[in-house]
Amino acid sequence: APPAIYPYLLSDFRMTEGEVGMLPTIFQIFWGLSTAPSGLLIQKYGPAACLRFGVIGIALVASGYPLASARYHLFILHALYGVFYSAGGLVVQIVLLNTWFERQPGMAVSVMITGFSFSGMLWPLVVSLVAERFGWRWGYSTVTWTLWLCAAPLVFFFTKDGPR
Repeated sequence: APPAIYPYLLSDFRMTEGEVGMLPTIFQIFWGLSTAPSGLLIQKYGPAACLRFGVIGIALVASGYPLASARYHLFILHALYGVFYSAGGLVVQIVLLNTWFERQPGMAVSVMITGFSFSGMLWPLVVSLVAERFGWRWGYSTVTWTLWLCAAPLVFFFTKDGPR
């Protein structure tokens, strides 16, 4: 969850600051534990297939976030985010880029990470603006709809392993 919605989680779920602080920790733990299995999936099926699996998983988890009605739902969702992020996040995307850019992989990865950084700056602002006006569930739904309408079609229709 973007930090922009943490105050809403504190009040809506009657969570303590420590419990809200556990959400990214749960994500990181499950991301770390599932990175090696995702590496095996990349080797067996290729980075594009792994990325498709991960993005659809992330979109499904994101779809559940606005529907959460108990704090344990948030803990489960963050664990699932970590698992699917290992299959659809930065590591897999770096591997995929390396299949495309054999001559200047460092530049390609740098451009991609710049995009990730820009996204990390932009999304909390978007979510905050929508959340302030319509509530945190609608704010978070902007992330969900973007995943389904932009990320999922891009990985399914335009992503392949290398230029060959």
